[in-house]
Amino acid sequence: MTKKIFLRLFLGIISIIIPLLAVGFLINEVVQVHEYALLKWVAILICSLGFYISGLINIKTPLKFIPFLYLALLIFIPLRYFYFPLSLYLFIYATISLLLTRTEYNKTIKRYSFVLMTFTFVYFLLSQPLILREGNVVEHDIYDGIKNGTTIWNFNMEKINKLPDDNFIDLNNKIVQLKDFKNKTIYLSFWATWCKPCIEQKPQLEALKREFKDNLSIIFVDVSIDKDTARWLNFLNKHNPGGIQLLSNNEAKTRNLFNISGIPHHLVINKKTEYRKLNDFNLAKIILNSDKKIDDYIYKKLQIK
Repeated sequence: MTKKIFLRLFLGIISIIIPLLAVGFLINEVVQVHEYALLKWVAILICSLGFYISGLINIKTPLKFIPFLYLALLIFIPLRYFYFPLSLYLFIYATISLLLTRTEYNKTIKRYSFVLMTFTFVYFLLSQPLILREGNVVEHDIYDGIKNGTTIWNFNMEKINKLPDDNFIDLNNKIVQLKDFKNKTIYLSFWATWCKPCIEQKPQLEALKREFKDNLSIIFVDVSIDKDTARWLNFLNKHNPGGIQLLSNNEAKTRNLFNISGIPHHLVINKKTEYRKLNDFNLAKIILNSDKKIDDYIYKKLQIK
């Protein structure tokens, strides 16, 4: 490998930073897309543009060296986009983007690849709600929906969230699924020891747990997304929080499955394993005593007097 090829490969790998910064600024600051970090099409757009630029930089690089460019996909790990199956889609989009820049392939292959790329991108674009916020301060309604925003599209508006399959680790290092807690109402809290707002909120959460400690139909489950297991265990040993304590073994996957843009993040789950976000502890006090109120909240039929 010559120095010129090495330099082109290096520039190709770091070139993904260009669309990362550009798309991030445009979507977050200019268009002001709400919770854009949860949108899969954002990662796909960044990946496609980045690898196309990388391909143009390496248009004269021999094909046998091109696989080194896939190292750029590692940037999606800290961005929490690198989980299955999204990581597979990113690999496919990266491959097609590179293919479009190569002279070894004819126009027909490139044309069909581009059409496939475009149609699948549109699918991802429309598969999740697109909400534009108004201003930097987000106001929420009682269902934790955004009040000061405009919904461009939401084809899942009537869809009720069902508890996904995700594995957690308990204090005995055993695998646990939330579906194991059958016929129970679950108040689920996602947090981490490094999250200052989570720690500040702990006294309120513990007070809520104590208020319902005699209600055997309700269980409180705290799921940490800490990567440092020892730090998590030390916190639990020091503070002895109530409820069931679990640890996510795949933060990116957990964030994706439960649509977590930030923590602390709380959910109420009914006995039919349907759930809705519920960050308001005062509202939680009102509805947790009644299965009907919980269902009404999840179905957006709750009336507060």
